[in-house]
Amino acid sequence: MCMKYVVSDKEIFKLHKHSMDEYVSAIIFCFCAYLSVFIILFATCFTSSYVYGPSMQPTINNYIDYEHNMDIVYINKTANYTYGDIIVIQKPDLQIIKRVIAMPGDEINIVHVGSEYYVERNGEKLIENYLRIVADITDGNGMKHEYDNFQIYKEENKETLNFVDKVNYINSAIVVPQGQVFVLGDNRHNSEDSARVGCFDMGKVIGRVDIIVYHGEKVLIKLLNYFYNPFK
Repeated sequence: MCMKYVVSDKEIFKLHKHSMDEYVSAIIFCFCAYLSVFIILFATCFTSSYVYGPSMQPTINNYIDYEHNMDIVYINKTANYTYGDIIVIQKPDLQIIKRVIAMPGDEINIVHVGSEYYVERNGEKLIENYLRIVADITDGNGMKHEYDNFQIYKEENKETLNFVDKVNYINSAIVVPQGQVFVLGDNRHNSEDSARVGCFDMGKVIGRVDIIVYHGEKVLIKLLNYFYNPFK
């Protein structure tokens, strides 16, 4: 004779509750583990910095004080960079933030044609929609200022620079040396960059700016948007 074992509703509830507790615990454990890995990787790959100086306006505003224009950039220390990327460079006394215009081996020049001033890379005019726009069109949004600086730089360093046209060097493009990068600020009216001081050693590049947190934005929301926005 077979004996039947009837499971009561109370026992079924206990079984379901036990399974649910394990399921919730597993979710919490996975979330905590994922969060820990994310924090460790983020801390390893990224560093943050305030932005000092107006050279990257309007893309990034300079730090004034805690209440005004406190933009923060997150720098990816492990990422490669290329044309148009914003990078941070370590100088002896400070860090500067600029946009990559030319890489090693590129021919780079700032050209004056008629009333127009523009950057030319490998013989092609660059379209730079990120420049700070000003009312005075005669200054070419700061490009005349950069052109004048570049002419002075070429004249002062004519013995060491690699000119494409060594005869007409003052109007010639220069070749970016190996291991160096040519950078400019978006605010060409006020930028201490390669047009004035020449190329920078790539070994001094701290990293690429991957995240910009503007004054008034929430850091967490910005980070979540960067990492989880499928349309970025």
